[in-house]
Amino acid sequence: MSQYWDILITASTIASLMLVIFFFIYPLNGRQVQAIYIFDLVVVIFLAIDFWTRLKTSPQKRKYVISHWYEFPAMLPLALLGFFDSIALSHNPLLSFKLIAIFRTIRLFGSIRRVRGGQIFILTIISALTIIFGAFGEYLAESPNPNATITNMNDAFWWAIETITTVAYGEFLPVLLL
Repeated sequence: MSQYWDILITASTIASLMLVIFFFIYPLNGRQVQAIYIFDLVVVIFLAIDFWTRLKTSPQKRKYVISHWYEFPAMLPLALLGFFDSIALSHNPLLSFKLIAIFRTIRLFGSIRRVRGGQIFILTIISALTIIFGAFGEYLAESPNPNATITNMNDAFWWAIETITTVAYGEFLPVLLL
């Protein structure tokens, strides 16, 4: 596979992880959900093509499939998970989206390793993911608290960027630590 294909797979996987986060945070209307499902389906097609081409070139196909089992759940489209969550009796839609996020993150690290000469690229991706997931985690932890200074995702992203760059002006800080 070419370097450009590996970068496309990595970038589309990152974008799909962002979409999963949007499902957690923002209320979306029908058209937005449909657009996200369509984009995610394109990402899943990319992931399936990538898996298939790497499988074809592998000398030990069975060993390859066993060692890359985590890619199968990563290739499940969000629309399919949304459908199953809508008909499930327990109806916990966030559980399915969390699982897809975990498997796509594992898949992402495999994709990043294939980007040749990309140490700066890898560092940038890891830094961005640290900020994004840190902000998301901080928002989930702080937003229910009535004394929280971090009450929306914008505040959470600002806090994460301040924290990772050690600027920390102090206007947003976790109240759970106080």
